[in-house]
Amino acid sequence: MIKDFFIYLIYIGYMMYGWTASLLGGVWPKMSSDIGAGVTLIGILTMINYISSGVASFTTYKIRMKLGTSYSNVLGLSLAGISMLFFANANSFIVVAIAMVFLGASAGIIDVNSNSYVVKAYETKWVSFMHACWGLGATIGPMVMSVALIYMSSYRMGFYITFVIIILINILMFLAKRYWEGKKKTIDQNYVELHSVSKEEKEAKVGIVDIIKVKNALKILICFLLANGASCSFSTWIATMAVEQRGLGVAEAAVASSTYFFALMIGRIFFGMLADKIGINKTLLIIMLLSVISVICYYIPYHGSHIVYIHSAFTGFASGSLIPLLNSDLKELFETKYLSPLISFGGVFGLSGIAVSSAIMTYVANVLGIQHVHIVQIISFTLLFLIYGSVIKNKLVKNA
Repeated sequence: MIKDFFIYLIYIGYMMYGWTASLLGGVWPKMSSDIGAGVTLIGILTMINYISSGVASFTTYKIRMKLGTSYSNVLGLSLAGISMLFFANANSFIVVAIAMVFLGASAGIIDVNSNSYVVKAYETKWVSFMHACWGLGATIGPMVMSVALIYMSSYRMGFYITFVIIILINILMFLAKRYWEGKKKTIDQNYVELHSVSKEEKEAKVGIVDIIKVKNALKILICFLLANGASCSFSTWIATMAVEQRGLGVAEAAVASSTYFFALMIGRIFFGMLADKIGINKTLLIIMLLSVISVICYYIPYHGSHIVYIHSAFTGFASGSLIPLLNSDLKELFETKYLSPLISFGGVFGLSGIAVSSAIMTYVANVLGIQHVHIVQIISFTLLFLIYGSVIKNKLVKNA
């Protein structure tokens, strides 16, 4: 049962993380034309974004030690707000790239902070619900952009609207902090960590070398790299693929993005509940299989907006739960003292995976053609299945 209403603030922050992350992909076909950039440069922008996220994830552990989870998330949302202003006023590829640096740093801070808090304090389904909030935000984002394009004839207004909403949420965070300071003595100590980190965790100095020495830790970090690289690249390319490969208009491509993210949200709720019934390990293996099928479907020569929407929905439903369930699985595989640093380093590896995957996919699009970018995802999902399978095998042998 939820004991702490601040979990809802975490959910709101995570929703905005998804909202801001989904905006550029939906309007890039239009925006790239306006600023005179090639459409395949979305891969380079994604790489910049996730390199920035990786650096932020690596330092967030220390930021959280000083500020606590709530104020760190305020910092993360503020950086997202700055990126929205850059996007709204962008007139060149360089300005968009700068915006992606701020957006990436925002994502790294919010992602690591929120997961560090929720994974330790709540059951698997609540972690999945938090990631479903990311999907909710990522669904709303392209919808806002569609409204801006259709009724205001400007995607720039979509960025401005998002900026205003971020300001309002940050105000809510500060007001909630003042309320909490008057009520903290009545809150269960297990949940106080939202605003302060325990003395035990501050004194436990665990570095990347210490983590790698732990059995199966390196394999799990590689799983984060592969899972993020393969699954998150869907969200980046889905609108571009709808326009370039399936012949949809920009507004229809934005709807395809919304469909993808809405299904991702539903998938995270569904698979989070399924994991509580049959276990995280079996659920993850099912998701990996469905993800491979969804990638293979890209090679079926279909056309028509409705079929694109259905495929986008299946892709989001199938692949969206990989990351939240991998995070939840850490609690079953490793000691509690390793959780926060593993989540932090997992974020670094995962975001690095997206950056590398985006660069490779951009190269494949330019050399072999945009229709072949999914070769990278098929290889990544196959390796992920094999490596994660070996981790589970070791776990079963240990428990036998």
